Amino acid sequence: MHSLNVFGVNYFARATDHMVEIINQIQRLIDFGFAYETDNGVYFEIDKFPEFGKLSNRKIEDLETHREVVQADKKSPNDFALWKIKDDDFVWDSPWGKGRHGWHIEDTAITEHYFGPQYDIHGGGLDLIFPHHEAEIAQMEAVSGCQPMVNYWLHTGFLNVYGEKMSKSLKNFITIRELLEDYDADVFRFFVLSAHYRSPIDFSKELLNQSESTLNSLRNFYSLLDCEECDEESNYDKLLTLKENFFKAMDDDFHTPKAIASIFRFIGDSKEDFDNLNNCDIFAIKSLFDDISDIFGIDFNKKETSSSNKELLDIIADIRSNLRKEKQYELYDKIRDDLVELGYKISD
Repeated sequence: MHSLNVFGVNYFARATDHMVEIINQIQRLIDFGFAYETDNGVYFEIDKFPEFGKLSNRKIEDLETHREVVQADKKSPNDFALWKIKDDDFVWDSPWGKGRHGWHIEDTAITEHYFGPQYDIHGGGLDLIFPHHEAEIAQMEAVSGCQPMVNYWLHTGFLNVYGEKMSKSLKNFITIRELLEDYDADVFRFFVLSAHYRSPIDFSKELLNQSESTLNSLRNFYSLLDCEECDEESNYDKLLTLKENFFKAMDDDFHTPKAIASIFRFIGDSKEDFDNLNNCDIFAIKSLFDDISDIFGIDFNKKETSSSNKELLDIIADIRSNLRKEKQYELYDKIRDDLVELGYKISD
C-alpha cells in the first residue's frame, strides 16, 4: 500500500481493547429504551428508531429481514444483535452473560470514545451501507441524541475483474504485490482515479495498459515544462481555465475523471501556443501541474513506464530458447549481446 502512495491512519483501534466502551454503550441503549435483553443476548429494537434506513433510503415497514435465521425471542426479524451469549473460547464477561459483541456496536463504541458522538467523514464500500452503516447511525444517534452522526459518507464502488466482482470465491483475485510485479504503482493509482470513487471500475490488463499510455502522455507533456523560477503571475487564459475546471471537478464530490479530462483538454489546446509562451507562463503551468501531482499522489516527473517490457522479454527468451534447440548459436548469442548492451542482465 505504501508503494501505491497510500498511507494508513495513525492509529488502528482493536475492538478487543475496547470491551469496556462496547459494554457501556450497550447498557446505555438498554437504559434509554432502544435495546432489550433476551435469553441469548441483547438486541437493538429497530422500531424504536423510526429513521432507520435513512442512509439507504429504505423504510422500516418495507424492510425484509436480511438474516436467514430469525430468533423466536426477537421482537422483530430485523432487530440486530448488540451482544450474543456464547459458550466457546472467545468470550468476555458482561452484565448479560459471557459472550461477545455484535458486528455493528464495536464501531460506534470506538468512534464515540475517540471522536465523540459526531465527526466529519466515514468511509466504506457500497455494500456496507445496509445494514452496517444504518445500524451504526441508529446506535450512535439513539445513544447520544445528536444528529447527524457523520457529516460526509464516502462509499466506494466495487473493483470488478472482466465484469465480475473481484472475490476469492470466484478465483479472480489479484493482490497488490502481484499487480506491482508487472505495473508501476503510479499506473494503478492513475487507473483508479480514472473512475469516480463511487462507481464500479473494471480491472483488465487492457485498461491498465491504456492508463499507462495516458499517464505517459501526461508525463511527456510535463517533461517539456523546462523553465526557470518566476515570481510574476501568468495571465495565460487557457491555464486559468484549466485551474478553474480542475478544482471545480474536484469540488464536485472528488470527480477525478472530470479533473483528468480537463488536464488533457488543456494539453491539447495549449499545443498551438506552446512555442510562443514566455518563461513565466511555462513556470505557472509547471507549478499547477506540480500541485495536481501532489493532489493525485502521482509523480509526473518520472520517465515513461512500460508494463510491456516483461512480456516482450518473455517473448525474446522463448525465441532464444528455440534458437538454441535449433543450434543457431550465433544469432542466439547476438540477441544476448544486444540486450546486454541495452542494459539488461542476461544469465544463460
